Amino acid sequence: MPLTNGKDPYLLIETAQNVDTFRSTSVNDALRVRLLSVRSQEAQAEELTNQDYAQVRIESDGSSLCFCVCDGVGSSYKGDFAAQYLATHLIEWLQTLKNLRGKTSVIVGQLDAQLNLWAHTAQEQLQ
Repeated sequence: MPLTNGKDPYLLIETAQNVDTFRSTSVNDALRVRLLSVRSQEAQAEELTNQDYAQVRIESDGSSLCFCVCDGVGSSYKGDFAAQYLATHLIEWLQTLKNLRGKTSVIVGQLDAQLNLWAHTAQEQLQ
């Protein structure tokens, strides 16, 4: 599904959380992306949402492919929301790193700050 971030088109592939998911998409002649997510037997039997979430984002010019898999804590409070929220924000953040030059410790520090900010923002959204 081609989308845009306001300026550059990109392809976004993600798992559904209410059903098992298999997506297969050809990006170009050299790249096919496949994404499979299967809920646990308990979640299937009880028709529960998947607390795991995966997202793949591919820039239309092929310059970048970012993916994130968030393994939720089964039956936790709003684990489905947490997994999707975190994956979506991590992908957006990863996209900002394309031109970053520096030490890994700098990136880790930035990620830690982002995680703290996202935790606060997510809590506000849940309330």
